[in-house]
Amino acid sequence: MKAISKDYLHQWVRRLSDFKLDSPPIAGLPLSDGELCVRTFKRNDEEKRQVWAKHTDPFLLKFNFLPKGTFENDLSFQRLKDRLRLGIENASGQMIGYVSLKPVRGSSSMAELGICFAADQVSRGYGYRTLKMVLPWAAHTLDLNEIMLEVDFVNAKAISLYNRLGFEKVAQFWQVEDNLKLEALLMSRGSIDGTRYLKNHLELLTWVMICRIKEVEFS
Repeated sequence: MKAISKDYLHQWVRRLSDFKLDSPPIAGLPLSDGELCVRTFKRNDEEKRQVWAKHTDPFLLKFNFLPKGTFENDLSFQRLKDRLRLGIENASGQMIGYVSLKPVRGSSSMAELGICFAADQVSRGYGYRTLKMVLPWAAHTLDLNEIMLEVDFVNAKAISLYNRLGFEKVAQFWQVEDNLKLEALLMSRGSIDGTRYLKNHLELLTWVMICRIKEVEFS
């Protein structure tokens, strides 16, 4: 194993001491429709989403956030500064969801969308209402032209939502899924559209969808 020099350790300590955890204000935020509020993601939101109600659907387990220690959460917050992260609050000020916009390499006018909610906050129309605020804001304030996303073919509700907002499928691919509970479910139920076994591993069919947000009327 290669030895770590004293200088390296000093650099690392200085880096930790210089952590700027909470992001500076972002133009146009917060967004609100009278009930939901979309605002900058804060450092303590890492812990808040880790105590959300958990998804039990095997296809949605990837959206659960497991508890971590303070140091790990500090690192997570710093590491994920490669994207713009937003917290979603309800009328009571409770953080119930999360949105991210990650720059797409090679394009200054496109970002990749990520969105998820606590398990007890889904099927309430919050995703649609959130994106009706975020997408036009991304078009006019961030000056983005296109938003892309990846979604599992089996997630019919999400695909329906994205279609309503003007997203169109442009490609698809098979993605390896490391999920023992999902494998057990498929073994008990048999084949499900959008899933397959290949070389002893499970794969899910994933759609790539794009919305040309400056061409859509989000009224």
